Amino acid sequence: MANPPNKSPSESPWKNVLDMSLLEYKGTDRLQEVLRRANVWSKSTDQRGWDTRLIPYFHLVSFTLPEGKQPLPSVTFRYTARAEHTNPKQTLHGGFIATLFDTCTSFALLLINSPGFWFNLGITRSLTTQYFRPVPIGTDVLIECKVLQIGKKLCSIRGTMRRESDDALMAVCDHGKVNTDPEGWIKNGFAAAKL
Repeated sequence: MANPPNKSPSESPWKNVLDMSLLEYKGTDRLQEVLRRANVWSKSTDQRGWDTRLIPYFHLVSFTLPEGKQPLPSVTFRYTARAEHTNPKQTLHGGFIATLFDTCTSFALLLINSPGFWFNLGITRSLTTQYFRPVPIGTDVLIECKVLQIGKKLCSIRGTMRRESDDALMAVCDHGKVNTDPEGWIKNGFAAAKL
């Protein structure tokens, strides 16, 4: 597949969504701004990535910020199963569910990231998904994402997908990530990456 015009193969289209201007936002404001930018980006005619096909269709429902006995964040999104995300049996495709989990669980990090600490949301090192029930077209599901553990280099996030109408468990995932922020970030918000 050819690269989009005026883009090198290594240039990430996410660079227009995750950039240093996000530093003016904190916690849920940062999450909302990334969702806003991602929606704009997903409508761009030159963006055809798998995750761009889901971003306009999931919506923030709730969140928990780190405080007191809850030191790690969680976030919940709503998604309605769409025909273009299904398999021949007209239920959500397993690969799509995994992509939905990958994206939603990663976005939970926006509630606590900072330069040098998961600012770029890292990359997936493992994503284990278990499917319990089919998700037919039109089904509203809630995707709850809880950061279970986070360190300088590794983190673990749990995702659960439940049918909104009766709270039935549809699927779960365990998402392991690796921090990819460049070496040399400094606390005042400017990158001083070692090249």
